[in-house]
Amino acid sequence: MSLNSHTNHDPSGRTGGQNGPLFSGIADETVSYIKNSFFQADDLKIKKFMFNEKSTFILYIDSIADRDIIQTNVLKPLLNKQKGKIEDIVTITVMHRTVELESAIESMVEGHCLLFTEGEAELFLLNVHKKEMETGQEPNNEKVIRGSHQSFSENVLKNIHFIRERIKNPSLTVQFRSVGRTGQSKMAIVYVRKIANPTLIKEVERRLSYLQVDSVQSPGYFEEFLEDYPFSPFPQFLSTERPDRAAANLMDGRIAILMEGSPTVLILPAHFFTFFQSSEDYNQRTLIGSFYRIVRMISFFIALGLPAFYIALVSFNYEVIPVEIVFSIKSSLEYVPFQPLLEAMIMQLTLELLREAAIRLPNAISQTIGVVGGLVIGTAVVEAHLVSNTMIIVVAITAISSFVIPSNEMSNTIRILGFPIMLMSALFGFFGIVISLMLILIHLVKLKPFGCPYFYPLAPFDFKVFKDTILRLPIWKMNERPADVKPIYSWKESRSRGWKKMNKNLSAFQLYFFIIQTQIGVGVLGLPYEVHSDAKGNAWLSILVAGIFIQLVITLYWLLAKRNPNKNLFQYTVSMLGGIAGRIINGLYVLYGIAVMVVILVFAVGIIKDWVLDETPRWIIVAMLCLVGVYLGREEAEVIAKFHVIVSGLIILLLVITGIALFSYPLEFRYLLPLSQTGWKEISMGVSKAYFSMIGFEVLLILYPLVKTKTAGAILKSATWANVTVTGIYTYLTVVCQIVFSPDEMDIIPQPLLYMVKALYIQVVERFDLLFASIWIVNVSTSYVSYLFLSAEGMKMILMKVKRTYIAYGLCAVTFFIALFLKDEKQMLVLNDLLLKSSFLQIIIIPFLLLIIALFFHKKKTKGSM
Repeated sequence: MSLNSHTNHDPSGRTGGQNGPLFSGIADETVSYIKNSFFQADDLKIKKFMFNEKSTFILYIDSIADRDIIQTNVLKPLLNKQKGKIEDIVTITVMHRTVELESAIESMVEGHCLLFTEGEAELFLLNVHKKEMETGQEPNNEKVIRGSHQSFSENVLKNIHFIRERIKNPSLTVQFRSVGRTGQSKMAIVYVRKIANPTLIKEVERRLSYLQVDSVQSPGYFEEFLEDYPFSPFPQFLSTERPDRAAANLMDGRIAILMEGSPTVLILPAHFFTFFQSSEDYNQRTLIGSFYRIVRMISFFIALGLPAFYIALVSFNYEVIPVEIVFSIKSSLEYVPFQPLLEAMIMQLTLELLREAAIRLPNAISQTIGVVGGLVIGTAVVEAHLVSNTMIIVVAITAISSFVIPSNEMSNTIRILGFPIMLMSALFGFFGIVISLMLILIHLVKLKPFGCPYFYPLAPFDFKVFKDTILRLPIWKMNERPADVKPIYSWKESRSRGWKKMNKNLSAFQLYFFIIQTQIGVGVLGLPYEVHSDAKGNAWLSILVAGIFIQLVITLYWLLAKRNPNKNLFQYTVSMLGGIAGRIINGLYVLYGIAVMVVILVFAVGIIKDWVLDETPRWIIVAMLCLVGVYLGREEAEVIAKFHVIVSGLIILLLVITGIALFSYPLEFRYLLPLSQTGWKEISMGVSKAYFSMIGFEVLLILYPLVKTKTAGAILKSATWANVTVTGIYTYLTVVCQIVFSPDEMDIIPQPLLYMVKALYIQVVERFDLLFASIWIVNVSTSYVSYLFLSAEGMKMILMKVKRTYIAYGLCAVTFFIALFLKDEKQMLVLNDLLLKSSFLQIIIIPFLLLIIALFFHKKKTKGSM
């Protein structure tokens, strides 16, 4: 049987045993296939011997298989017996047979050796995996709190073993070389053949072929022989002693160079931002990892330019800082005989001396050097007036910032570059600093080690890779490998979180609170005043009538939605009226939702500025409300409903505060009498205003298909109870205001609840009105969120391909700017009146017409079926 040719490899080099070729019994074909599968890796070992008078082969990966076990438990028994059954002779406890070559290759990567005899029908896989190998101490300059604490050793085979343990893939290729004509040193080139760019591999091999040197003692030799820009201060190779970091870079398509006798592995090519990344970034939460990335970038600028900035301020551009700080700095410089440049140079050189001494000395003594340098010398030079206090602070912050950078090579580079920048700032001030930074930036943009842009992904800009540069976005967002090394296969992640499907269903209980939180908002404070202005003492009666009217509308909604149980309002407008007409209707609802959100923002901001934050800029209050709104409004209905349920307890707290405040006033129920003090005309005008303050029940048309209950009647029951609750709360608050304040007082107090609560006083809390208003903000936010959700759902039906999250951001931005510019009270009254009139169209007329159309289609469909 010959080898089949239908082997399937995935892009990373893994092979599928079920569809791969089968063992043919022909030794040459089998050995050749396995060697090609491992891409002629130099650590793939093949031994041939005679057993049962046939050619027998043992194949294994030298870096992960234990040669002593193979020699003692496999080769020696077979060579001694010469004949018999292999399974009876070999003294390996874990052994199994296979005929699938792909399965055999995958087992070899796991640490098995492959044993077969020519002409036989099966392969033997023997577990000869090396036991856990000892590693050196964790590198001092690459320590992490969370993550692997394994480090490379000074044995190149051990180091390859550590890499193969992390990348169990046959396409991980190892090439051994001997360098140095006299003192030959063993080195290894490691890369993933299925990912690394062949052009990059050939270029590295080409440069290594030019090496004509007597001996190579450390990886630093290779760095100087192979780098494109030997006089650039910036490192072009990433050196690491961490196997996890080396493996991660290999999987990105980079190449590693290992050397016998050194625990340092060189990764090439490296770009600028690689030196600011740490292995721990990927073991922390995304926000924490991004925060520390930003801290490192800030430390780069501080270490590079803070001393120069201070010199420029003191020597040239002191006008930049406030006069108070100028006087403070001047007083510290008064007795210092040196120029700021010389001050900085002396302190920076002293710091370098201390650092170098601490490195060379044993750990116990080096700590003493740090204390002496930091405390004794620092205090002495200040007291001797050789250096100013401010310069000590500047140099200390600069030193700390340089040590924040994870790469020692980049940290050294930054400290060295600080000296010429200080000189330029002493000569030309800020102008000199800008020129210096421009020259550094130009140099970074020009660098292309191994043909790969050094300042990638900023130059050229690549947003896809920018996710893992200054910021560290979630790993499941990093779908592609960095393009600077031009990997063969760039895709590395696909729908790893496809399992996450948000439960979009609501319970009747959640629907109840959703409607309540949408209805109760700005109107809590202004409703008693607004309704009393028309209905006077019968304001509470107007609210009851409005509640009854709203209940009729809710029943209308239920009848309409019941005929389209799996669709919301925006979906069945399109299905009933057609694409164009349906989208026009949806657009009207979106505009209605935007108008309601603007009204909520404007009235809320006005009350907050009057009662809570009178000196805070208006735009900040609007921005804070919008921030809370969009943070929740972009989510699914289930998340919003959960929040509404949790904060509903605050409504009870508001009612309790109101009830306690009643004991501070004489209650006059006579203000409610007689019932005939106003006519039905005034009561009906009050009904109109009460209805407008209680809008929000229309969200039922959007939420109906999301509510999962046993019967449709449960949804009507939940919405009814929500309406009863809201009507009862508004009636109670109105009655409370009317029995506390006289009719004349009610005519001039726009927020009677706040004035009533303001008089409440206990020893612990003096201003209950501030507490009441602050809690009320939660109800304002929930109303804003509900209408943002409504508007986003409508816009989603218009812009079919745009995510609802992006739509929510856009709608929030629109309401922010409109609310920001609507300051005039007359404009707000016009908008409020316009919204009141148009609400009848969206809330009553359109749903009523849709119900008639639905009934008509149902009758027509019934006749057709008959």
